[in-house]
Formats: sequence, C-alpha cells, structure tokens
Amino acid sequence: MFAQQTPFFICISKKPEVYPGADRSSIMAVLPHRPGSLCMVLNKVSEVGFNLSKLESRPIPDRDFEFMFYFDFEASVYDEKFTDVIMDLENFCEKFEYLGSYTETI
Repeated sequence: MFAQQTPFFICISKKPEVYPGADRSSIMAVLPHRPGSLCMVLNKVSEVGFNLSKLESRPIPDRDFEFMFYFDFEASVYDEKFTDVIMDLENFCEKFEYLGSYTETI
C-alpha cells in the first residue's frame, strides 16, 4: 500500500573522506545519445563482477528524449577494478560524476 522510499543521504565536508568498509558506490552519467551507450556501461560493470543495485534515468532539461543516469553498485572505492571502471566511464560519458561511496546498513 505504501511505496517504499529509498533513504537519502548527504555529506558536507571541507575534506571528502571515504571510510573503510564503504562497499557501495554511486555515480551519475550523461551518456552519448547513440544506440548501445547504456549497454556499454552495464557490460563494463558486469565484466568486473560488480552488482548493479540501482539504475534510474532522469530527463535532461532542454534535450528531447535524452537522459542522465544514476547508478548504484556494490563496489569498494579501494578495489583496483573500481578505479579502472571509473576511469573508463569518465572517458566514455559526456558528463560523469562520482557521487560517493558508503556502507549500506539495514
């Protein structure tokens, strides 16, 4: 009956810090507007064995039928594969933002 809401978090700091045990990461990406762009990102995450736990799309204002994507995946920022994926995606995307890494507790 009631929609489950996803917890929202924000951290304001002069010096960003990722705490040990942070095993989830979030990114935002604007992908090239061509066939297969989203598939390429999903394949890259899958190839290294990261589990994608969330994928959301939001329309880009003033750009018809183009979207920005938010990804949450299970990956530690300290994992070497994480750095490789982030660097590949950063070079591939029109816009890319690493939103942070955190530990999800239930």
